[in-house]
Amino acid sequence: MKPGLKVMMIGTSETVIQATQKEAEAAPQVQDDFDLTEEQQGSLEVKDQPEVQEKLARRLRSVEVKILNPPRPGKKCL
Repeated sequence: MKPGLKVMMIGTSETVIQATQKEAEAAPQVQDDFDLTEEQQGSLEVKDQPEVQEKLARRLRSVEVKILNPPRPGKKCL
């Protein structure tokens, strides 16, 4: 390097890195769902939750199906 040459430093300062590490240590632990057994995963299934079932039933009652093109007689539905 030549004397008087300007050098641009790129990166993150040590204080910012240390602050980020402290925040990560203070954060709550994340549950690893890959280690759960099938019994434990059953309680996590969204489709089996009663409030989701009730929302789905309410939505099915309120939606009106509008048929754009009726099926042609003698043709199979895809």
